[in-house]
Amino acid sequence: MQRREFLQSALAVSIEGAIYRPSGMTRPSDRLREELARAQKDYREARYASLGQRLPRLLDYTQASEDPSLAAAAFNLATEYYVKQGVADMALVTADRAMKSARDSGDPVAKADAAWSLCISLRHSGRSQTAYTVSEDAASDLAGTGLKTSTQMATYGTLYLTASYTAATAGNSALARDYLDEAQDVARRFEGEYEAGMWFFGPVQAALYGISTATRLRDTGQALKHARSISPAALPTPERRARYWIDIARVYALDNDRARTRTALQKVATVAPEEANRKRFSELAERVGFTLPAERN
Repeated sequence: MQRREFLQSALAVSIEGAIYRPSGMTRPSDRLREELARAQKDYREARYASLGQRLPRLLDYTQASEDPSLAAAAFNLATEYYVKQGVADMALVTADRAMKSARDSGDPVAKADAAWSLCISLRHSGRSQTAYTVSEDAASDLAGTGLKTSTQMATYGTLYLTASYTAATAGNSALARDYLDEAQDVARRFEGEYEAGMWFFGPVQAALYGISTATRLRDTGQALKHARSISPAALPTPERRARYWIDIARVYALDNDRARTRTALQKVATVAPEEANRKRFSELAERVGFTLPAERN
């Protein structure tokens, strides 16, 4: 191993090292896309520890790539990782880097994806009102392209799903429902779930966000109506199945149904064990007296 590469392997032991002290080295674009796909699969499979090990080199190498859309996608993924870890300040940093790289790429979808990440990071930092306007503006910009491809249409719909949940978090029920209606209208144009990168879009994803949005608005009846339209076992990834069950746990917690809340939390821990390490899981578990088996702790 050359001395510079050896030093870099020692340096990039963290995502922060890769961001703030990049080596300037890179790899061929096809290899970087393969690495990105493996890291995105870790996210979809809820293997966050493995993802955290992949991200430093991926971020380091994509920053020096001639394709800034690769760096944007890697920073989007890092944003999701930090959100899962509950590190809101670094999620804002990586989302901002994603936006810069996406603008450099000139790709409308890359810019929309980066805005999606920025919306999520702003929401998790307590800036929900700013967050949903970012998502709405990005959807408007993307619509200006004519939405000629399935990827553009799915990305547009995804922006409105995120905006819906974010507006609900901000307490704006009317806007949250308007955003969700728009996303659902788009989702009806898809027969199944459309996959793009690390996310999915279609009728099921729209219903999944419907649960989240209704729960945030404390409308448990509507949340359960959305839930009944979904078969959780048919959801495309462990990460999405965990999202379903944590939302169901929140619904039952709102109704003070401790037994069903505990059952839903057990489902989360079963389908995606690393999701049980998150703050939102532990807060619900403490509220209803749920404890994981000793061998899991």
